[in-house]
Amino acid sequence: MVLRIADDTDQMKWDEIVTNSSLGTIFHSWKWLKIVETHTRSKLIPIMGYSGSTPTGILPLFVQKKGFITMVSSPPPKSALLFLGPVFVGWDSINQSKRESNYLEFQKEVDEYIKKEIKADYVSISLPPKLLDIRPYLWAGYKADVLYDYVTPLHSSLDNLWLNLMKKMRANISKAKKIGFSVELGGKPELEEIYHLMVQRYKDQEKKETIPKSYLLDIFDQFPENLKIFTVKYQGEIITGQIAIQYKDCFISWIGSPKPSKPISPSPNDLCEWEALVYAHSHGMGEFIVHGAARNERLHKFYVKMNPELHTRFSVKKMSFVAHTLEKAYLKIIKPLQ
Repeated sequence: MVLRIADDTDQMKWDEIVTNSSLGTIFHSWKWLKIVETHTRSKLIPIMGYSGSTPTGILPLFVQKKGFITMVSSPPPKSALLFLGPVFVGWDSINQSKRESNYLEFQKEVDEYIKKEIKADYVSISLPPKLLDIRPYLWAGYKADVLYDYVTPLHSSLDNLWLNLMKKMRANISKAKKIGFSVELGGKPELEEIYHLMVQRYKDQEKKETIPKSYLLDIFDQFPENLKIFTVKYQGEIITGQIAIQYKDCFISWIGSPKPSKPISPSPNDLCEWEALVYAHSHGMGEFIVHGAARNERLHKFYVKMNPELHTRFSVKKMSFVAHTLEKAYLKIIKPLQ
């Protein structure tokens, strides 16, 4: 196993690996990674692993300096991404022995590169949803954390999906339609309006939005066919909405769904979520996914109303004693103050 750092001439090969592997997601796409690099003020290190002249896997790493601490992450903070991690060639087509051999060799070489070349104090990698084997990281001294996603399979009829919703959600959707809420697909202006509503909602909660609008606009410009902008309108005004992602056979409820600034009952977000699911079903998607919501007790009550399946994925971390001490101080003191 030999590692090399990819450059722009490798974009086609990189994206081919992402497209053809079951582990590859739209977030691994070369253009998406370059946009993340720009807006997170980090350095992208796109690693490609080769066995002879044959590529075996890729891993996008992002390097940032925080004072005297060198941080390596995949994905980096403030990128609105919940995972990246490695993608392997032929993950579903090779036998288990070869799969584990490639994975273990690749991870060992990457770990050696991080240690000797980057000299990182802190390493954080969130694995893609379908990579459930974390043993190579555990064997290398990483600590693992379990994460959760809600996944609704879309292979049954729309009538069955409707009946699968909790009774209260069905009632909210029906009432919202009678009141006059409508859900429409939009473009860049609607994306900007949803962003404005998100910023306002954060202000109401005395929080600060960490994702720049320019980042979302750049993503929209590069992936206009993949981003789906849903808005909920009432009396001609956009009151909420969400930005979703369509990629391969998955439809991801990504970001948005801010609570309207004015009290409205029932919640228009129930209708928005349902119409997004209807859109995904009508366009042949296999799964409707909400990443990361189930871990938050407040949010899980909203998304569980669709009676989805609960799936797990993993993140891993390794850090020096100094970095570990600083992280504990941040989580216990600085973050609560912020």
